[in-house]
Formats: sequence, C-alpha cells, structure tokens
Amino acid sequence: MTDLNELFRRIFAGKKEEPLPPVEWLIVGLGNPGDKYRGTRHNAGYVAIDAIAEKAGVKIDRAAHKGLTGRGALGGHGVLFLKPETYMNLSGEAATRSRPKRS
Repeated sequence: MTDLNELFRRIFAGKKEEPLPPVEWLIVGLGNPGDKYRGTRHNAGYVAIDAIAEKAGVKIDRAAHKGLTGRGALGGHGVLFLKPETYMNLSGEAATRSRPKRS
C-alpha cells in the first residue's frame, strides 16, 4: 500500500500553481449591495465582473477595501477584481483604497 504522502504527490504532480504577477490593473464592477438590488439593472457591473472573473478562474470572495476582492491574471497582467460593498454613489471610496501602487 502506498503511503498517503506519495498518493498526494501523484494526484498533484504537475499541478504547481504559478505565483501571481504583481497587480497592475484594477477591475471594478459597480453595483449596490443587498437583496433589494440582486438581479436588477443596478447590479450590471457585479454581473459583468463575475463573468470576467469566472473566465479567468478567479473567485471574488475576500473582504477588503470596502468590498469583495479576488486576485488573478489576464494576459499576463496581475489583476485585482473588486466589487464594492458601498452604494453606487460611494463606490469611489472602495476603488481609491484598492488601486495598484505606481512604481
């Protein structure tokens, strides 16, 4: 019988994750929080960013910067996805807190 470590080595062989590049781009999907706005035109930005993130294999599920975030890469560029949890008229607060640092 194979030991457990060897079994995991076989399962994950060749599946090393590449480190993410530094964040260069910020993609913000605007919307309004809460059930009241779910599925409405007010949340078109949330729907769009969810679709883009899904295609990129990114989960937007980390609470940070007054919103939910997820990190990934698009075309070799590091991306921070952001869904502000502020209302539309306050979404700038979340976006300015999360913008990538300039070098």
